[in-house]
Amino acid sequence: MKRCYILVVILVFLSIIMFSIYYFVPRHVDFELIKTIEQPDPFYDRTEYKGFDYIYSQDDLWFWLREWYSTDPILCDSIVGYDSTFIAQLTKELDCNNYDYIITYQKKLLLLNYSPYLTQTKDRIYWDKKIPLIPSFDTIFTDSVYIYRIKNYNNKFRHPGP
Repeated sequence: MKRCYILVVILVFLSIIMFSIYYFVPRHVDFELIKTIEQPDPFYDRTEYKGFDYIYSQDDLWFWLREWYSTDPILCDSIVGYDSTFIAQLTKELDCNNYDYIITYQKKLLLLNYSPYLTQTKDRIYWDKKIPLIPSFDTIFTDSVYIYRIKNYNNKFRHPGP
């Protein structure tokens, strides 16, 4: 009988440790820098942006590089997105069927992490069931836009919330 209690205590203790590891320890997503491009306008500034744009398809690429600029009322009069021929050429270079892409602005990406703890503390889109990737950036600001490739996880991940 005493052995049974010891076994139960050990199992409870191991369960708590395993849950803590699952919940708190961040996992990493590997990525690869594919392309560095100039920002669309010299006066364009997204250095305060703490996230990134997640590209699932070519339509997403068109939106984030061209159409997004017209949706922002502050930018729409002064800054135009990338040229459509440039984006068309870029879509030919990127393989959206086998990979997802991440676009960062004016700073290089160092790490992409995820865990339930990071989701709870760093993300405010609680209704979206996709897992947010929490980025860590370099502290040096540049005048470039970076495109990174990650493995296609079948819409498992997304960008973090505001």
